[in-house]
Amino acid sequence: MVRLSAFAVCLVELLVHASSYCTAFDDAGCSGQSVVRDSSIWKAAPDKYDQPGGPEGLTTMTQLNNIIMGHAATQIILAGSQLGLFEFLHENGPQTKGTIEEALGLKRSDGSTRPIEVLLLGSTSIGLTVLDKREKTYRNCEIIDRLFTTGGWRSIADLIDLEAIIKYKGEFHFVESLRKDTNVGLQEWPGAADNLYSRLPQTPGAQKIFYDLMNSFTAFSIPCLSNTSKVAATSFKLLDVGGGAAVAAIHLAKKFQQLSITLWDQHETIEIPMNHITKAGLKGRISLLAGSFITDPFPEAGSPLSVYLCAF
Repeated sequence: MVRLSAFAVCLVELLVHASSYCTAFDDAGCSGQSVVRDSSIWKAAPDKYDQPGGPEGLTTMTQLNNIIMGHAATQIILAGSQLGLFEFLHENGPQTKGTIEEALGLKRSDGSTRPIEVLLLGSTSIGLTVLDKREKTYRNCEIIDRLFTTGGWRSIADLIDLEAIIKYKGEFHFVESLRKDTNVGLQEWPGAADNLYSRLPQTPGAQKIFYDLMNSFTAFSIPCLSNTSKVAATSFKLLDVGGGAAVAAIHLAKKFQQLSITLWDQHETIEIPMNHITKAGLKGRISLLAGSFITDPFPEAGSPLSVYLCAF
C-alpha cells in the first residue's frame, strides 16, 4: 500500500461520510448508527437548505436583515445555551416568563424583568423559542427539542461556544485581514505563536472550549468512517494527525484490534489524551508523538507508520 495514496483515500472517506451522514440523531441517540443527512432534522426547510432564497440568492429584506443582525442571533443562542434556557424548557415543557426567570437565576431583587424579557424576546424573534400567546408560555422550537431527545444537543452547544466565544473575537478584524492577507484577529489572543491553536492554552478556558467541540465532532463523525472505511479496517499502523483528546484513536483501536496508532499533536496539547488512553486501557496500542503537522515534516517513508488519518 502506498502511504500517500492511503492517506488520500482515508481523508476523502472521512470528508465524504462526515458530509453525507450523521450518527448522533437516530432514534436511539448517539449509537454510532449512520443516518442519512437529509433527514428532517437537517432539512427543516429543505427548499432553503443549500442557499437562502433559492438559486437566485437572497430575495427578501428579511433574509438580508437576518445576515446583518447575525451577531445578535449568535449571542442570543449563546445566552440561551449557557443560561440553561433550552435545557429547562425541554425538561419541563412550556413555561411562563416568571417561572423561566426564576429557574435561570435572572430574577432581580429590584423587581426589574428586563433581563428575562430581553432573552425571551430575542430567542422568540429568531425562532429558537415559541410563545403561546393564549397561555402566555414559552417552549423550545421543534428542532432544539429533537436535538435533546436524540442526544445531539451537546454537540450543538459545543459548536455554539466555539463560534460565539472563540471565533467571535477575531471576526472583528475580518475586513483588515482581507486587506492585509494575514490573520489580524490573532492579536486578540495573548502569545507569540503565529496560529490560534498554539495561543489558546494561554487563555483560561479557551482550550477546553476548542477541545470540547473537536471531541464532539469526532465522536459524531468517526463512527461513520469506521463503519465504512476499508482503509481503517485493513491497515495495521495509523498516524492520527491532530488527534486531540484521542477520541478517534480510542474508537478505532477498540473497533479494529489489529491497529497500532500514533497520535500526533502539538507540544502544548500532547499530554491531554494521556488520561483518556490510560483509562481506556490502550497505552500499549496508542502512543503519543509531539509535533506540528503544519511546520514539521511527516514521518519519512522508512517509518513504520503507513496510513494517515486526519481527525478534525
